[in-house]
Order: sequence, then C-alpha cells, then structure tokens
Amino acid sequence: MKSILKWILILKSLAAVYSLEPFTIFAAGSAVTSLFIATVSIFNNRREPPSPSSSSSPPPTPLPPPTRDDECSEEYFKDGISYLKQDLDTNVFGQDFAIELIAYVVRSHFNIKYPQAPLVMSFHGPTGTGKNHVSKRVAETLFKNGIHSKFVHHKIATKEYIRNTKHSLTEFKTELSDFIEKKSKLCERSLFIIDEVESMPEGLTDVLTPFLDYHDKVGDQDYRKSIFIFLSSVGADMLIDRFVNHYKNEKTRETVPLKDMANLIPTIAYNSPGGFKNSKIISKALISAYVPFLPLERKHVKQCAEKELRKCNAEFNNFTTESIANQLIYDPNNYYSTQGCKTIPSKVGIYC
Repeated sequence: MKSILKWILILKSLAAVYSLEPFTIFAAGSAVTSLFIATVSIFNNRREPPSPSSSSSPPPTPLPPPTRDDECSEEYFKDGISYLKQDLDTNVFGQDFAIELIAYVVRSHFNIKYPQAPLVMSFHGPTGTGKNHVSKRVAETLFKNGIHSKFVHHKIATKEYIRNTKHSLTEFKTELSDFIEKKSKLCERSLFIIDEVESMPEGLTDVLTPFLDYHDKVGDQDYRKSIFIFLSSVGADMLIDRFVNHYKNEKTRETVPLKDMANLIPTIAYNSPGGFKNSKIISKALISAYVPFLPLERKHVKQCAEKELRKCNAEFNNFTTESIANQLIYDPNNYYSTQGCKTIPSKVGIYC
C-alpha cells in the first residue's frame, strides 16, 4: 500500500509541474491501484499443481520385461524333476529297476549346470512293457504341456523312415539332422523320443553322432542339455529267455539280474538289424543308459486294468480285473503276458 501512495505523490508532483487536471491524476492513481490489487488477488488464489500421489487416476502400469517361455525355464524343470520318481512309481508297474535307473540319470543330468553331453537313454524290452508309456511320463513331469509340449519331439521309424523305399539313406539323414537342429533352437532342454529304432535303416542313427557327442556346440547350437530317448524291441528275446529261466529256478522277480542284462544290450543292439546295427552312437559309447524292461506278469496286468478303470470312474472289484486279465494271451508257462499291458485300454471300455 505504501508503494501506491508513493506513486500517487509522484503523479501529483508531475501534475504540479505540467499543470495536469485533477481527474487525470485520479484516473492514473486508480489504474495503479487496480493493477496492484489484481496482482495480489492472483497471487493469493494461486494453487500448487497436484502431486502425483493426490491425483485421482493411477499412473500407467509399466509393461513387464520380456521373459523366456515358462515351460523352458530352469525353475520349471526343477519342479518336475523333484517328483519324477514318485510319478513313475504311481503310473508304471513291474519295472522297479527301470524306474530307479531313469529317475537317477535324469536327476543327475539336471543337477549338473553345464553337462558335458546330452542325456541319452535307450529303452529295450518286449511289446507292452511300458517303454513308450515311461517316455511319455518323463515328458509329462518335465514339461507343463507334457507330451504335447512344443519342446517334446516324437519320431516313429515305421512311419517316417521305412526301409527299402524310394527314399535314400542320404535323404533320411538330411531330414533327421535338420529336424534335430531346428527343434533344438526352441529350447535347450528339448526332449526327443525316437520310437521303433529297430525299424530304421542301418546307418541312419550315425547322423545323430555330432548332437550326442561331447561337443560344446555343433554349429552355433549347444545340445548338451537336451534329452534323447530311443525305444526298441532289440534285446527283448534275451530279456524274455533270462526272465523265464529265472522263474523256472523258482527265483523271484526282484532277484532278476537286470544290471547284467543291461550290460548285454549294447552288444545285441550293435549286431541286430536296424538302426542300431554297427551304429557309431553305440561304438562311441554315446548312450548314457541302456534300460531293460521285463515282461509283465498277470498281477501287473491287473494293476494296469485297475488304473484304466479308475480313469473312467468305473465301479470294479477283483472279479472285474480278473475278467480283463483273462482276455490277454500268456506264455505257455503262464509266467507273463505276451502283449504286456498294451491292449488293456481296449478291454475296459465295457465297464466305463
């Protein structure tokens, strides 16, 4: 306010000097006063801009950082490995040795942060003893989408690599090599299941040697964390003969020398017609574990039937499982089912 009075006095002095009219002096003073009041009013009514915390609308949520596919993460695999043995015990019958061996080598492979080579298992045994079933259980426990995972790859030799066809061995080798290379790029923990190896042309498995060998990389790809499972009936006759002789000597299934049988399989496979014949993956010792599957007895067939009946929530008793078991064919001594559990699913439909 003192500033206003000061300016009015200045204007009066100027009026006195230049003989200005009183009205002019009053108008000028009023203008100065109005300007000052307006300025004060604006200043007093000024508001601070709202802080982010007092804003009514929340700030935008930042986009999450890109991540790898959960199904291919190390954390996911660790969860699956922890109950692989339990899953096999629950879903596989009569193959205690195979379950122990498979659970052990898979767990060992995953416990090594930087394995020197892929895990390569070869399952051998008669039809219906659980080779294919176990390979699927491995996939189910290791991958979120199980056997249907985009990281699980299944080849059936009788469908894709038929011997004595117009396709040459070179064409088969190129296709199989390109397949492994392409699919492995999806996930370093890829699972490859190659079924009915005995039906593959001789020499075809040699193309797998670089992928299974002790290499840091093949090209620009590291295959050392992958798993390969071969399924074959090679060695089945030896396993059946030794199993029968063991029972004829009134010994139990638990005392069958399966470790000795497993040690015989590489020699038998190497000299048998098919994909393992003179194979480099055998001669170079690239198969981590040969897993023998014993013939299944009647009690195992009943266990398979019971599991299938539970799947469809059927009511059953011992008479039901006995009736199903009676429909299967057994060896002359009635020691084992010649079809294992392979045809059980087709037998239980009437009870569901």
